Amino acid sequence: MSVNATFAGQFIICFAIINTLLTLRSAKKAGADNLMIIGFIAITLNLFIFPVGWFYTYLWSRRLYKKNLLDKQS
Repeated sequence: MSVNATFAGQFIICFAIINTLLTLRSAKKAGADNLMIIGFIAITLNLFIFPVGWFYTYLWSRRLYKKNLLDKQS
């Protein structure tokens, strides 16, 4: 069985775009101020470190940033 490297790249890019759009949608609903930075972070994480990109999307979907559970200031 041969593995097509271009198919793997297309697969990764398609899922990165879908996951980035989901992240931006969740961040917009959570009331984020700067969606460009969130989109840049999401696309970078999804292209280079897949599980971290998924976790970033999960955090925005759960709205942990809005509730200040992750950004505790001392």
